[in-house]
Amino acid sequence: MIDPAWRERQGDAYERALDWLYASLNARGHLVREGGDLARRHPAWTRALLDALGAPDRDVPALLVVGSKGKGSTAAMAAAALGALGRPVGLCTSPHLLEVRERIRLDLRAVAPEELERAIEAVRGVGDALRARMPAPAYQSPVGLIAALAALHYARRGAAYAVYEAGRGGLVDDVAEVAHAAVAVTPILLEHRRELGPTLADIARHKAGAVRPGTRVVVTGRLAPAAAAAVARAARAVGAARWALGRDVRLTPEGEGPDGRWRVRMETPAGGRHRLRVPLAGLHQADNLAVALAAAEALAGRPLPARAVARALEGVRWPGRLETFPAPGGGAVLLDGAIEPQAVARALAHARRHLPAPLAAVVGAGVDKNPPALWEEAARGAAFVVVSRARAPHLRFPPDDDGLAWAALDPARRAYRADLGEALALARARAGEAGTVAVVGTLSLIGEALALLGRDAADLTAPATWRT
Repeated sequence: MIDPAWRERQGDAYERALDWLYASLNARGHLVREGGDLARRHPAWTRALLDALGAPDRDVPALLVVGSKGKGSTAAMAAAALGALGRPVGLCTSPHLLEVRERIRLDLRAVAPEELERAIEAVRGVGDALRARMPAPAYQSPVGLIAALAALHYARRGAAYAVYEAGRGGLVDDVAEVAHAAVAVTPILLEHRRELGPTLADIARHKAGAVRPGTRVVVTGRLAPAAAAAVARAARAVGAARWALGRDVRLTPEGEGPDGRWRVRMETPAGGRHRLRVPLAGLHQADNLAVALAAAEALAGRPLPARAVARALEGVRWPGRLETFPAPGGGAVLLDGAIEPQAVARALAHARRHLPAPLAAVVGAGVDKNPPALWEEAARGAAFVVVSRARAPHLRFPPDDDGLAWAALDPARRAYRADLGEALALARARAGEAGTVAVVGTLSLIGEALALLGRDAADLTAPATWRT
């Protein structure tokens, strides 16, 4: 987190710079509320901004990661693997958990606040000139602005490669306007149906729209047939090679460690041969690593050195996604941004298997994520459950009465606390000093929990003492 003394010295300058990122959205975002992303998004303005800045993205070969699940962890592991070549690597992801600067990293470390402030001031004049030309209801997307800032930062800092995580789509996604030679596609699920379309084929068509002229290789994870077909069509249209996990990218799990991280062997079409430990917990992260490593080698155009890759991956973290660290005073804390019942079940099963009992859970999500289903899944997986919420003005959580009524059905095993700090304290009391508290739910909840626990999300290399 940013040093409070630095904030005091800077006064309001840094906050004013960040406010500029969102000013256009705040002024015009409300003008179009109906229709999907094709009607509401205007990514061509992001490309126009990049070009007005001298197209810095074209100076740094890039990988774009799209999909529904696992985009961020795949992007982080791809950036770490590319770092094995010994040159600077950029990583641009979203959303952030605590600070906007988490979205722009170089060698897995977040851009310094003063660097971000200077970059925004350097871009502001060009951005304002473009805003003046934009007809309503078009607006400058904060995601597109951050991608442009990232591209400029990486070019100025001499990055050899960059990895970008797309937003929810691809066809009309601002991040996809960044020039990219390779695309990695993680599993595609039924999500954002109002914005992307009602069927899996519709959603996959949007994701596959990230494959553009100039894309040389597309690496896919485990996709449903309709999603695989959409990606294959997009790859053929631009003449890109397509490498599929399980067909071209070989993955052999060799066993799970006591912390839930797997040892695996991998072979890639670029000729890479790797035997390593997945840095993130869960077998699904082995799939993500295989896609990340193949995509990194596709971007580099050669196999990456196996020993250097293993060293580069060791200690990589992806904050708030099945992340475990010691609790103050003893026991463990697990944080996971789970917003579907299956994901909640997976996170709590991981806690029961690998972390000390008893297990108490704190759970919270916005009304668009079917919170009662998450609450019920948490009750099945933990000895005690506290329903809570985040202080996120952009999210609508269930009313207090709903949480209180659910807790009243079984007060011995359930509770409701609107204040997350109180929820964490109650869960810790029920788990005991030697037990585990699992916080699951929307990323706003996870970010607030990180702050309350005194943890940081800026850098993606964790001290060894965080492992439990």
